[in-house]
Amino acid sequence: MKGINLNKNLIMIVDDSKFAREAYSMELEKKGYNVITAPDAETAFAIAKKEKPMYIFCDFHMEGLNGLDLCKMIREDAELKDAIFVIITDKEVTEQQQAIDFHDLPDSWINKHIGIDEFIATMEKWIKMSRKV
Repeated sequence: MKGINLNKNLIMIVDDSKFAREAYSMELEKKGYNVITAPDAETAFAIAKKEKPMYIFCDFHMEGLNGLDLCKMIREDAELKDAIFVIITDKEVTEQQQAIDFHDLPDSWINKHIGIDEFIATMEKWIKMSRKV
């Protein structure tokens, strides 16, 4: 069974912008989700190893390791590899670009410049889809 050791009620938000982390987590918590945050990939990986979130929404562009670097670390970890990993980016990404730029590692991507309501709805879509599997 996929993700058997992951906390299916926990969402991790990784973004170097404190404002973004707080905005996303506040909106998700209003909807009843449990949310943890991290300001960078290294901290996120350490927290993920301990908390084992089922859902990781991670900014692509960050100081140090970027979102794709974290995704690779998650995919290579036996306990975390089945987490739903979605890249948050400030660019439009086509399916072809995802295959080339992201090496098909993340499950999907979200454009961070859409409105907060649409952004949260997209996050919820991924959460609900994965729960049906």
